[in-house]
Amino acid sequence: MIKDDFVFKKGLAHMKLSKNFLNSWRILLASILIISFFQTTPVYASGADLHVEKSLVGSTNLTQGETGRTYTIVVKNWGTIASSGQITVTDTLPAGLTATSITGGTYWNCVLATLTCTTNNSINWDDGIVTNESDPITLTVNVAVDAAADVDPHILTNVVNVSGGGDSDPEGNEFELETTVIQKPDLIVTGYELRNEANDAVIAPADINANEAFHIRISVKNQGGADAGIFYPGVFLDGKPNYGPDNDDYPFGQITYFNDFKIIYGSDGCLAYDPEENLDPMGSTCNSVRGNYTIYHFPPSLPAGASDTVDVYIGYTEAEFPNEDYDAVDARTGLPAGNYQIYLYADSSGIVEESIEDNNAYVPINLSIGYIGFTNSWAGGMSIQSDLPVVSVARPHVGAEITSYAGFSTGSLNSYIPMLFKGAFGGSYDSAFYVQNVNTSSLANITINYYDNTGTLNCTKSDSIAPLASKGYWVPTATCDTGSLPAGWVGGVIITSNQPIVAVARPHVGAQVMTYGGFSTGSL
Repeated sequence: MIKDDFVFKKGLAHMKLSKNFLNSWRILLASILIISFFQTTPVYASGADLHVEKSLVGSTNLTQGETGRTYTIVVKNWGTIASSGQITVTDTLPAGLTATSITGGTYWNCVLATLTCTTNNSINWDDGIVTNESDPITLTVNVAVDAAADVDPHILTNVVNVSGGGDSDPEGNEFELETTVIQKPDLIVTGYELRNEANDAVIAPADINANEAFHIRISVKNQGGADAGIFYPGVFLDGKPNYGPDNDDYPFGQITYFNDFKIIYGSDGCLAYDPEENLDPMGSTCNSVRGNYTIYHFPPSLPAGASDTVDVYIGYTEAEFPNEDYDAVDARTGLPAGNYQIYLYADSSGIVEESIEDNNAYVPINLSIGYIGFTNSWAGGMSIQSDLPVVSVARPHVGAEITSYAGFSTGSLNSYIPMLFKGAFGGSYDSAFYVQNVNTSSLANITINYYDNTGTLNCTKSDSIAPLASKGYWVPTATCDTGSLPAGWVGGVIITSNQPIVAVARPHVGAQVMTYGGFSTGSL
């Protein structure tokens, strides 16, 4: 009985041991499954498995108007063998970002036009010894002043893809990076009008008399993505007295030059005269100097994307500017007779913190007030106004040659000029042509297309012409933005413009010179 009892207890103990052993294995297996489920390391595919990643260097946000922001792109192999064959990375930028460069050293061959990089280098798998990622690709972008302004929240999504290399699993071949774009205002001047003193009619430069006040209506647009708040438009006269407040550094009425002025943002928006370029615009302090003419009251805040007009009075009324110094420099009513270059500023005080601070100024407006007279080297065009219908004819004298052509009653956005030459027919045929912007207040941006006598486009040239100004083009020395004019060229030009223009051609045929007007349209 004792033996049998021992055998029974031993068997019972064995059964308990076997059961405990089995339970231990079950617990171990369950632990392995749980750890596998929550593991953070990648699950390696059988074969090469390429994944692409992209990150923004520096700040995690973009800001409207920024330049030179940098992204880094890398390709990793999460597979079990090294990649083989060509690998291609393609980046797709969202609207609002413009790529300026894409490089990958000697590892990658990158093309900026397509934002594509390729390599035949093999990317190793993660064997714990050799890295499993490629050399980085560096993508540099500029941020538009209105980037993400029309989406809420203000987020841009950038997509990058990888392909090739013997990839065995498409998962991870695409990567999306969402980036918040900080919105800022950006004020620009889009145009202007000259208006009479009563401010009830548009006038031409010829209507402005010496020492007679007038208005300049400035068109301002906030092309950024945030409200501008208070801004302070102004008018500057290059090389003319500064009619701003008196202070020790910049005496009232002294001659100032717009091109030597700088807005100092470290002083919360301060216009400083800095001809020696000594002041740090972001950190210096300065005594405030107002522009020659500004508005007396701040206009209302300009919302994102909105436009408005602001009228600046060219004169200083005694009611608003009682200081007798204005009488001493004769600044009450208009400008003395003379030639002026006028600059228009959207925010002359720099009080608005903008995405781009150096695009406030409008191109110089050339304005002559009063009778200035002609110099011996004068060249240009004329505008004739009459209270009754008139016709006119011009008679240029070119050396010993005398030519003539009819005047124009109006301008157009197109001009066609046939019969032009460059050293043609043995080199004795050459030509010139002239273009005048007949708009009284806006810059004309023109494109000149040169077509030969077979209709082939040989040369394209873009240029700009100030209001009422004229420019001449001597065909033998013509420059091209694209293409070129061969020696012996014969053909014509088509000129397109965003403002009304007129054009005149002047062929030289041996010793003979002739002129004729261009055509605004053709006919049957």
